[in-house]
Amino acid sequence: ISAFNFLPPTTLPLMIRKNLCRHRLRLLLLDELSLGLAPQAVRELFRLIRTLQQQGMTILLVEQNVRQALTISNRGYVLESGRVVLSGDAHALLSDGLVVQSYLGVKRGSTPDSQGGSK
Repeated sequence: ISAFNFLPPTTLPLMIRKNLCRHRLRLLLLDELSLGLAPQAVRELFRLIRTLQQQGMTILLVEQNVRQALTISNRGYVLESGRVVLSGDAHALLSDGLVVQSYLGVKRGSTPDSQGGSK
């Protein structure tokens, strides 16, 4: 299977796809999955990730969309130059003023709407 690592799943040979579907996955690694997608597609994607999580799958998500990632996560880790600079409960990180100001692009005490952002 390693020879097919960089191919989209839909282009994998049929027998490999069948074998992958036959096994119950317990860990899913996702790297920048929402990059370049339309906002509606991103919302659908994160709903799917949340559903998989609720079904018991462990998901390691690397994502620049910090707000979305922390919203569906149990834990969060913030990296700068390859080093962990913050970590903790995802919901606590979302309400941390430093995280909000530094990584979510919102001034303390402001809402995303008042900063010109969207929900």
